[in-house]
Amino acid sequence: MFGPDEDNLNQSILKFADLITEEAVQNQGMGFEYMTDLQDQFIIYRDFLNYYLKIEWKRANLSLTDEEAKQKQLDNPKKKELEDLIAEKETRLNENKMKQLETLK
Repeated sequence: MFGPDEDNLNQSILKFADLITEEAVQNQGMGFEYMTDLQDQFIIYRDFLNYYLKIEWKRANLSLTDEEAKQKQLDNPKKKELEDLIAEKETRLNENKMKQLETLK
């Protein structure tokens, strides 16, 4: 993405994409409920990215200083929702991995 990222927003974007991919691979028998949840998650992700990229565009065009852009990114209304989704997915994937390891024993 753009510029230095002390607040790990870039990493959050990449991590969420990776987690969605990994979860989809693990859930090959995806049902309606899973797909509906996934759609809702993508909407949150899309809205987060939309806000994020608009701020970065303004920073790149010098409409915002780096500090103003940083504060606006931290105030992203979808940031907390994305962080919660990341934590939820990491927990679920770790639980699934532990279950898989248990079945191998």
